[in-house]
Formats: sequence, structure tokens, C-alpha cells
Amino acid sequence: MANDTFGNPHNLTSEHALLPLDSLGPRPQTRDGIHGWLFRLWAPGATAVSVVGSFNNWDPVVDLMRCTSSGLWEAFLIRPQSGDLYKYVVSAQDGSIQYYGDLWARSTEHPPGTASKLCDPSGFLWQDANWLRFRQRKHPDVQPQLLYHLRLDSWRRTGSGSVLSSQALTNYLIPYLKEMGYTGAVLLSDPGCFFAPSAPLGTPYDLMYLIDHMHRAGLHVFLDWHPDHISPDDRCLLAFDPLPEFRQREVRSFLVSSARFWLEEYHLDGLRINILDPILYLAGSGITMLLQELQEMMQLHCPDAALILNSPAPVSSFSGWQERPAFPLLDLFQGKTVTLSPELTLSGLLSFPAQAFHTPLPAFSSCFSGSLCQQWAAARSCYLAFLALPGKKLFAMGADLGQRSGWCSGYSLDWHLLERISNRAYHHFFQVANNFYLTEPFLWAQDDNLQWLSISCAPDAVFAFLRQNHSGSGILCLCNPTNHNISCATLVLPDVGACQVLISSDEARFGGTGTCSILPSCTIPAPSGSRLQFRLPPLTSALIRYIPANRQDTQEFLPSDDSRSR
Repeated sequence: MANDTFGNPHNLTSEHALLPLDSLGPRPQTRDGIHGWLFRLWAPGATAVSVVGSFNNWDPVVDLMRCTSSGLWEAFLIRPQSGDLYKYVVSAQDGSIQYYGDLWARSTEHPPGTASKLCDPSGFLWQDANWLRFRQRKHPDVQPQLLYHLRLDSWRRTGSGSVLSSQALTNYLIPYLKEMGYTGAVLLSDPGCFFAPSAPLGTPYDLMYLIDHMHRAGLHVFLDWHPDHISPDDRCLLAFDPLPEFRQREVRSFLVSSARFWLEEYHLDGLRINILDPILYLAGSGITMLLQELQEMMQLHCPDAALILNSPAPVSSFSGWQERPAFPLLDLFQGKTVTLSPELTLSGLLSFPAQAFHTPLPAFSSCFSGSLCQQWAAARSCYLAFLALPGKKLFAMGADLGQRSGWCSGYSLDWHLLERISNRAYHHFFQVANNFYLTEPFLWAQDDNLQWLSISCAPDAVFAFLRQNHSGSGILCLCNPTNHNISCATLVLPDVGACQVLISSDEARFGGTGTCSILPSCTIPAPSGSRLQFRLPPLTSALIRYIPANRQDTQEFLPSDDSRSR
């Protein structure tokens, strides 16, 4: 790899140019024909530092490091081998001695161990060049995004409960994502690893293998990234403030370098930035400065990747995808409200993230009340309305299986449920709905094409909206989140035209009653447009093709070859 790497101070603004982040962490090196590892650590508050590990029996006096400049410590060692565990022993100015893992480590010991591990992932042979070229031509912004949120070590396991190898996991996961119509995945990771994959992601080679094969299959890969989880020990080692640390340029430099590392070294299509602590949004925390510097780095070095911001509050200056949970939609189905929240109609990314259905919390379908059939009907209806709303989509792993409880770390999803006919029908709904979404650009090509429609002779919670293009054609979404049967309701359309039900969550093949329909009168002329009469069973959503009689023919919203090929 060229010297122009992540975090190189010469490639960042003076605001960033504080730490030699491009050269920190252990790297294999050859000096005078002798192969070894060069350890470098930035520890400005230390009076002495040494390297301990499995290669020197963890003896803190064997391999001392020397201070080469202000706060920068270095040691070239020939005994360590790839895979060896190591830590730093740091003597502070107050006389205390502490053992630290390496914040810049490329690999870490599997929990509950806390040591770092020597690894040189630069030898991985990537074969996703075609995907990277495609991404340069078609940014993730302009493609449909229906992302699957998963934790790799809890998605699927062997029959004995062991973690799958990276090859076996890849062989299961990619066909599943393609078959189910997901456009890619967001990988759940544990906080605190800024340059090394955390335990759920496996080794660096495991993660690279998975990403490479997903790209070759035409699937996007995003990673959960936690900039607000620098541990208290690491703050002490790096002389960071113990509270909101984004005010410090050193911290922002460290985090920007971490983000660039993941995007460049692992060929990721983007990062899902998790900043969930409301304290960090107080005045003076520096959160807006961090986000601004992340976006500057992206424009300069990774313009074809994307950032997703998952935060407790919107940030007006952030130009990436701002995530908003779809839980207000659940509230509608649970009877907690009778109106659809305006935030559900914003652009960005709408999500039912995996964390929301993590044990001991209930599974997606268990968030709804009633019998099992009613819960599944509500889950199908809620999901179809979720797909019809504006924004890119993120959906939780396991939510499409009909599990009764959320996924659990250390265990596989309940794949055995698909042996049941009822679960297979429920699961099939998600497959059909996802693939329908991909082939209907009305639902994803733009986010500002939503028009609310008024409904009469129906409960207040029933809603309808139209997603259309400039010619007037579009997809009409009808949703009945109540337990009331709507035998004959009427909504007002903009113009007289033809309507056809394309997909309903109540279809018999999905386990429903199959009674959703448009009444024979179809559209009736009215002073302000036309009226559509329809029948909706309880807990049902339907997507309807609407073509006004006076529309202009257009090819603008025909599915592209790229979306059809998925």
C-alpha cells in the first residue's frame, strides 16, 4: 500500500495534523535484512512504555520502547510472530503502572480476553474491482437501499451451536440476501474497536473475505461504528478528556482516521455512525465539528461511499443519510396514536434496527397485540407501509422469520421455524414485498413525491398516500392499522384513472384472508378529482398501481437494469 494512507497528517487539514496516525500500531518491517515488527504508540502522558506479549512471557522489562518525539514511543522487535498476543505497559507521571490494549491494533483477542493480536491484513487479495468501479459510477445514494441489519456470529450457527467459518457463513448469507431482495447488509459490531474487527466480525481476514464476496455478488456492506465509545482507560492513556471528547482536535483526528481506515482498508460502502449518548449533543461537545470533518474526509478520499447517522437528534449540517426509527409506525398499530408521525415521511434512512429486537426485548411480530395470527397480520401490514414510506430502509435480522423472541448474542436465529407451513408463508411475504420494492422506483427513486389522500367512512387511524412521478402515475398505499373491518371506504384521488392492487399484506399465500379489494366502481369522477372505493380487512396494507387518465407516457420510472438484476 502506498504511503498515502488513512490518517496521514500530510493529507488532512491542519486541524487534523496532530497525530502520526498513519504509522501507529504494529507493522511488519524489515531492517538490514532482518524481519520483525515495528511497534509505535502515542502516549503523551507516559514516562516509560514497554511491549509485553506471548513472545516474551509478558515480562515488562524485556522489550522497552524509546520515545522518539513528543509522546511517540517506538520499538522494533524480531521475536513476535503474526497471531501473537500483546499489550503495552505504561508508566505514568504519578508513578502508576497500567497494562493497555492497543487502540491501533488490527486484531484483538476474543472476549473475555482483552489483549491485542498481531496481524497484517495487507496481504489479502481483493477481487471486487468491478464492484468498486460500479460504485464510482452509481453512488449508493442513487440506488435502492433495503439493508439487512445483522450480527454475524448470531445470524446462523452450526447444529452444535458453534460459530460458522467465514466461508460457510458467506455461502449461507449471500444467497439468502439475494433471494430475500435485500440490497446489502449493515454489520453489527461491538463498541471500542477502532481499527480491528470486534468479536462478532471474526478476524480481519474473515471480514475481508465476506465483504469481498458480497461485493462480487452485487451487495452493499456497511459497518456499525461507535465514535462515542472510547473507554475510560484509553482516554487516560491518550490524555483525552473524560467527558464529551469531540471538542479535542486529537480525538477528532483519531476518529476521522478510524473511519477512513475502515472505508479504505475494508472496501466498505459506508459507515453507520452510532452516537446515541444525548450528553454529546450538549453545547460545546464538538459533535458538529466531528461530523463536518468526517464529511470533508469522505469528499476527499471516499467520495463514492456513504455515511448513515444514527443519533438521538437530527443534525442540520449533516449531508449523509440521517436515520430515523420507524417506531411511530408501531405506535399506530398498537393503538397509541391515531395519526402518522410527520418524521416518518422525511428523507434519509427509515429503520427497524436489530438492536430494537434484541433479547430480552420481543421480536418484531411480538411487538403487536392479539393472537398469533393478528400479530403476524399486523407485522406484515406494518412492514408493507414501512416499505412504501420515503427513505432508504434498514430492517432487523430475524424479524422476517416470525420468531417469538428477539435474537440473542451467542445463539443462532430460529431457522427451524421455516419447517412450519405458517412460518414459511409469513417469511415468503417479506421476500415478495422486498422484491416488489426493488422493482418500483416510485418507492425509492425520490423522497419528495408523497401526497396525502383523504379517506371517508373509515377510522381515524386509517391512512393513505400516493408516491408518484411528474406524469401523475404512481403507487398508492392504503393502510388499516386497526382491528376494524373496512367494508366500503372512499378516498379522493387527484384525477380520474385506473387502479390495480399490486400486493396486499392480507393475501392468502402470506397467511391472510385474501379479502382486500378495490370495489367494482373503481374510480368515480368527483369535483376535486375522483373517488376510489375499497375494502380493507383489519391490520392490512395494500399497494395499488394508479395511472391517471390524462398522464403523459414516460420511461423515467421504469426499473433500471441494475435494480432488475438484483
